Amino acid sequence: MRHTLSPGRNAARAALRLRHSKGIPPSAPLCVFDFATDVLGIEVRFLDAPSLEGMYVKRPGPAILIAADRPPGRQAMTCAHEIGHHVFGHGARLDRCGEEGQALQPSADEWLATLFGAHLLMPRAAVLHGLHRRSLDPRSCPPEDLLTVAGWLGVGYGALVRHMQATLGLIPRPRGSALLEQQPQVMRRTLAARLDPSARSPDTADADLFVIDADWTGRPVDLRVGDLAILPESSRFEGGCAAQHGTLLIATRPGVGRLAIDSTEHSMYVRVRRTMYVGLAEVRHLEDPDQ
Repeated sequence: MRHTLSPGRNAARAALRLRHSKGIPPSAPLCVFDFATDVLGIEVRFLDAPSLEGMYVKRPGPAILIAADRPPGRQAMTCAHEIGHHVFGHGARLDRCGEEGQALQPSADEWLATLFGAHLLMPRAAVLHGLHRRSLDPRSCPPEDLLTVAGWLGVGYGALVRHMQATLGLIPRPRGSALLEQQPQVMRRTLAARLDPSARSPDTADADLFVIDADWTGRPVDLRVGDLAILPESSRFEGGCAAQHGTLLIATRPGVGRLAIDSTEHSMYVRVRRTMYVGLAEVRHLEDPDQ
């Protein structure tokens, strides 16, 4: 008897197969915008279109359109979702914005693309790697630490928690519900105060916050103007797109810089784009991108 895979397993296998075919380990994070443009050859463009969540266009050439005013983690999930449509050959798809950021008319294809996107960005191996390298138990660690892992994976905090609970089974439902009650803005302030008291200044209280540590590997640090990054003690930033104040890095203008962590001889690119960038994804970090 021939068994048909469930949508979840079908999506997971397709996402892992795509990663494997492009030489990306299942334990590594990825920048989905770079993956779409540089690896898959799909044009990705950010649009000023408030009613749009995302769109996949199959002809004349594959393209993904993403709303420019969404949070970066949500934009990443949208891009991964649209890649799912591309992989499964669904043809053109338009996803409009609902109250909770969900497609207004969900279908089997939409659900499959959503599951694919989650597994592409958050495969079990990558989530476990991010937790274990930081010695975190998802069943008991503070929610701020899961916010740190979400930043490393390039996804939103809520997306990671829901995926860990509903799909990966890493946390029980009561724990997931409690974690989802936490407000990311409050967690950012708590995390900033814990790691660097200077990050509590009023002009940066509502910015996105990322914790850069020796385990941040596999992709650049992507920020928007105004975002903050907490750095290890022995770090040196070089470039004009951000300003370093001790262990605090503040993104100041579009561009690309380099961050070196002396204690580990590890370095990485830091890329900054406008808060609401409109244009091609491949030039989003240039100072004067062609929009």
